[in-house]
Amino acid sequence: MFGNRGHRIWLAPTLAAVAVLVVLVGQSAAASADQPLVLGIRATPNSGGGMLVNEVFYGYPAADMQLTAGDVILTVNGQFVNSHDDMRVAVDNIGDHATLVVAKQDGTFVQVDADVSRPYGNGKPVIKHVHRKVVRRPH
Repeated sequence: MFGNRGHRIWLAPTLAAVAVLVVLVGQSAAASADQPLVLGIRATPNSGGGMLVNEVFYGYPAADMQLTAGDVILTVNGQFVNSHDDMRVAVDNIGDHATLVVAKQDGTFVQVDADVSRPYGNGKPVIKHVHRKVVRRPH
């Protein structure tokens, strides 16, 4: 585990002994007293753009947002994500609200809006409310 500016990134070796991002995290530097938001996914860059979700960890915000393995995260708060670095920067800017556009396996695009709450001051962030709607592919 390593990090900077309050980020924690966990890497795990794959079968090919290549490290892949296991949990993507971030929180604005202004709110660094708060614990960072941990999405709770293992994702890799998708050849067609976006980040392919390989695994969703139970009990983390990604599960609350109903992300599933095989989804492709295209944008986070309006920022396109095509690499681990893109994803870290986008997630770093999540404050009290997150909007993800996700390509589902059935070919639909879903916008997931989630309110992030820290019910005990600077405690562990939790997803308070999630709203999902089908949208057009972002350009």
